[in-house]
Parts: sequence; C-alpha cells; structure tokens
Amino acid sequence: MNLTLMRQIYEAFLERPFFGVRPMTWHLKNEGHPVNEKGIWRLMQLIALIPIYHKLQYK
Repeated sequence: MNLTLMRQIYEAFLERPFFGVRPMTWHLKNEGHPVNEKGIWRLMQLIALIPIYHKLQYK
C-alpha cells in the first residue's frame, strides 16, 4: 500500500511541485485514500520530495 501511495504522491508532485504535506494530504483524501498528514510527511521524506515555495521579494 505504501508503494502505491508513494507512486501517487510522486505523480501528483510532478504536476504540482508546490504541494506540501497538507495540500498533498487533501489531494489524496479527495481521491479516496485514508491518509493523514504524518503518514504523507513520512512518505515524502522517503522519496526526498521538497516542495517549491514562492519567495516574497521585499523592496
């Protein structure tokens, strides 16, 4: 089950590289998977996925 979740996390991350743990959990729950943030965080750490965050530029 973890391998299928890891594959789905990776595929969703390729489409949306700005998804962190919370949006990824929300996305997978909407697809019908019984997941929580702690499990998604652990799997994202195993895959070594780091989301891209928008950096604010102050002038």
